[in-house]
Amino acid sequence: MFRRFFSCKCLLLLLLGLIFFAVPGRFTSQAQTELSSPPDLSAYPWMQAERNIIQFFDPQALRHFYQTWALAPYKKFSVVHVGDSHLQPDIFPGRLREHLHRSLGDGGRGLMFAYSTLNTYSSIYYKSSHTGSWTAARSITIVPKLPLGVVGMACKTLYAGSSLTFSFYKEVPAHYTQLKIFCKKVATSYDLLIEAGDAQIPVVIDSSQADLPYVLLTLPSGAAKTITLKTVKSQASETDFEFYGMSLESPQDQGAILHNGGVGGARYQSVLYEKLFKAQLPSLLPDLVIVDFGTNDYLYDDKIKPELESEIRKVVQTIREVAPEASILLTTAQDLYFKGQHVKSGPAFAALIFKVAEEMQCGVYDWFWISGGPQTMLKWVESKLAQTDKIHLTMSGYRLKGDLLFAALEEAIDWKAQNPEANRRVLPKPQNVYPVAVSKPVNPAPVSSPSRTAPALAAQHTVKAGETLYVIARQYGLSVEQLVKWNQIPNANRIQAGQVLRLRE
Repeated sequence: MFRRFFSCKCLLLLLLGLIFFAVPGRFTSQAQTELSSPPDLSAYPWMQAERNIIQFFDPQALRHFYQTWALAPYKKFSVVHVGDSHLQPDIFPGRLREHLHRSLGDGGRGLMFAYSTLNTYSSIYYKSSHTGSWTAARSITIVPKLPLGVVGMACKTLYAGSSLTFSFYKEVPAHYTQLKIFCKKVATSYDLLIEAGDAQIPVVIDSSQADLPYVLLTLPSGAAKTITLKTVKSQASETDFEFYGMSLESPQDQGAILHNGGVGGARYQSVLYEKLFKAQLPSLLPDLVIVDFGTNDYLYDDKIKPELESEIRKVVQTIREVAPEASILLTTAQDLYFKGQHVKSGPAFAALIFKVAEEMQCGVYDWFWISGGPQTMLKWVESKLAQTDKIHLTMSGYRLKGDLLFAALEEAIDWKAQNPEANRRVLPKPQNVYPVAVSKPVNPAPVSSPSRTAPALAAQHTVKAGETLYVIARQYGLSVEQLVKWNQIPNANRIQAGQVLRLRE
């Protein structure tokens, strides 16, 4: 049965942009105490608590999920969560990870990336920095500058002595002693010197163990709060180093691990252009793959494009090809607004997800209707669960979403135990569906992707408290890179309320 969510007392509104760059230790203590509290949605009557379940049309859809969840004390339960900006800062996936660790055991931190090389917001659990010159790419363009894998990001340096540093805000569990570095493994790659606390570990990068897409090493017992990867030129033939992410894990084959592959601005088709996705995904041994796109697929022009169904199917096929045993959970996207206009395609996208899930044996987490359905984003903003851009949630909102998804997963296990012979679990379609017009765009000048520039509606913008360059760029259909260039901003992570930004070159 659905478990009550934690009693809601008004939390301080922390806008997503401030969350991304807040000081260490800002989120941990209260979050940990709330983990053991039962869900309670009484403060949010517009939400549909009764719909917070995992739905499926075929008993095979979640078979592997049911089996491996129960085995977590003896075999590591691996979740791979891919999606867009709702995932990248790791608030929502991180909350789910915390629940999984508490319930099934702590199998590791999972995938990480050096976000500083892209000048984009990092995980709330660690910050990254770098030295030297790096070229970086992410999965928001059809033809990325570098090959990409599950993380959806990559960086490359041509210079020996360049470094990538990961600094955690909290103490790292002592059993996190296994490090997997996903990188280009060829003879021309620079070697590495890994610095973890007082330890210095030399790592040879070559074409040996070509069957694995990562280099595996063991860190000293009692993991350090800071890990640095420094490139070293050991042979004259070595010319560069290409980094696709790393995973910090427990070497024990037990507990749960969640790998976050969220990229701000990503769409379903993004996975199809990640050349290394097929090579990397099976190495993560996924038991459950959560596919969590949608926002950027119809936000900008409020249309469900004809090719979207094909793209969703191809993503499912790609996962099945390399991880045939893994259960796949598709999600619907929350109610949205864009440039002050309500985006009406949410119900149509939800219907499309259900169609694909039924025909391709996937589970569904119907977040669109769980979170309230059409025009309820305004309620989320009023309740300080969503930001004023009416697209992204606040810290409290993303935590709530993580709590609810875990509650749905846990409830699915209980429900299956009570209904072992059930062949499907599908709720009746919601009543009073908001009229949907998917044939005509709401906005006369649509933007088909985050990487494409739309005409600015104004010449300048005055920064409001809590706004980030990312939020402002989205508001005007621009990129962060354009705003940085036009305004000569030395640090994209630091803008101030009252600052006036040019919106044109």
